[in-house]
Amino acid sequence: MATPSLLFIPDISGFTKFITETELSHSKHIISELLSVIINQNELELKISEIEGDAILFYRNGDPPSFKEIINQTKKMFISFHTFLKSIEHNNVCQCGACTSATNLTLKFISHFGELEEISIDKFNKLIGSDVILVHRLLKNSIPSHEYLLLTENYLNIINDDLTNTEDWIKLEDNKEEINNFGTVKSKYIILSNLKASIPPHIKKDILKLKGRTGKLSIIINSPLLKVHSILSDIDSKKKWVKGLKKVENKNKINRINAVHTCDFSNMKMDVKTLANQVCENEITFTEEGFISGKIKIVFEYVLNEVDNGTNVLLTFYSRGSSDNNFIDRIKYKMVLKMLMNMMKSNLKRLKKYCEEKESI
Repeated sequence: MATPSLLFIPDISGFTKFITETELSHSKHIISELLSVIINQNELELKISEIEGDAILFYRNGDPPSFKEIINQTKKMFISFHTFLKSIEHNNVCQCGACTSATNLTLKFISHFGELEEISIDKFNKLIGSDVILVHRLLKNSIPSHEYLLLTENYLNIINDDLTNTEDWIKLEDNKEEINNFGTVKSKYIILSNLKASIPPHIKKDILKLKGRTGKLSIIINSPLLKVHSILSDIDSKKKWVKGLKKVENKNKINRINAVHTCDFSNMKMDVKTLANQVCENEITFTEEGFISGKIKIVFEYVLNEVDNGTNVLLTFYSRGSSDNNFIDRIKYKMVLKMLMNMMKSNLKRLKKYCEEKESI
């Protein structure tokens, strides 16, 4: 039996280009993160029928939410979506196409009220009915924007709300579409661009206060700058070039600022935090901080410069050391620093070999 229901679709615009023109593993993960951000802002107790790659088909049976409720729901999802994109932009480490172009993604919404039927297929509820078809057809329309909320005449007529007493950013525009088998479909839309002023500003923290430089190492790698950076900053790739590394415990699909992973060696464990990634023309500075036994802290600053034969890698160590005044602990601390220095000399050579082998494939 058909049930009167709200159909509500947030749709990520630019998805096809993003997926087809960028690295698939990272683009899929970023889209998954963004869809989760949208779902987590569901305050109207909407049910999910399907996640359709770049969109979520929400529905709610019974009386529709008011105009104000739909506006507030849209606003919350939209701001959260763009806040997350801004965090990717500022905390990004990876320089692949997906990670550097994610901020080009946009978000639109369709709100419609009609009738639908639910059929159960295994553990899922599938929605069927002409209104389900219509709401998907409305995703392709003539609205001159990629970020808007479209409200169909069916929805607006049934709520019968006063649309005049609204916030300043809400400007309703008339729209109509000619859709095969449905004829003329009337609606109103609200451009969402003005909501971006409500996105919280990114607060840049002064993370690095580097003191106690303990040494420098450098090497030239016959591989392009971005290739060397991608291997150096990829956590899972460490097993290929870090000597003695038995296992990497890493829950992060994509390395970003403040991401933490654990390197497990035969004689110690090191918790490593990504501190910074600064990209300039022909130069990238990538910085990590390693914690050993909760006392010894070492900052590894890699400065990568493009040179004729490839990439010059300059590694500088900064000690944040132990505050313990115990003489024996200070001796142990110096021994660990010396061991790390020797290990990193070997690691840079191994990094060079691995990058150049990857380049020749």
